[in-house]
Amino acid sequence: MANAIDKEIFIKILNEDIDVWRPVKAVQIAQYIFKITDTTKFESELDEILEFKQGDIVKCREKDGDFYAFELFIKNVPYK
Repeated sequence: MANAIDKEIFIKILNEDIDVWRPVKAVQIAQYIFKITDTTKFESELDEILEFKQGDIVKCREKDGDFYAFELFIKNVPYK
C-alpha cells in the first residue's frame, strides 16, 4: 500500500433510530475505495454498532467533499 492516502470516512451507526454517521480513520487505496484502519473500540467503549469494521475495505460515495461508506468491498483484511 505504498500509495495509500490517510483519510477520514463516515460509517453508518446501526443502533440509532435515525441516520447517524461516525467519522473513522481509513486509507484510500483506489478511487472511492478505502480500508478502515481506525482502532477505536466503538461497540465496547462507545456503545455504537457500525455497519463496517476495522480491516474492511469499503466503497464510498462522495458528498460535499466527504466520503460515506455504503458497500463492503472486501471483508476484514488485516492491516499492515
